[in-house]
Amino acid sequence: MLVLAVNVLDDSDPDREGEVALFAGRWIRSQPNANECDGDLVLFLSESEDSQDERVDVEMFLAHGNRWRRVGEWPALDADWPWTVAHTAHALVALHSEAP
Repeated sequence: MLVLAVNVLDDSDPDREGEVALFAGRWIRSQPNANECDGDLVLFLSESEDSQDERVDVEMFLAHGNRWRRVGEWPALDADWPWTVAHTAHALVALHSEAP
């Protein structure tokens, strides 16, 4: 899944601070060429070896310096996996967009 947008609320509303407000992506069939998409964030989901319920393993990759770099890995997540990985995605997108 190519991450298109992610937004986690800041402390401007203390009652909602840290709440995932937006997490959007587009399913892709294969990993794109890293040198054509610097700064893109891609998630790979696979069936978890932990066969309890319907769990997935999630890997997060960032295109940087003409390479895909693994920046996160979460084993055996349940259906709430987007809320689990959104904070990391938000931080990476923010940091990469600020980089020179």
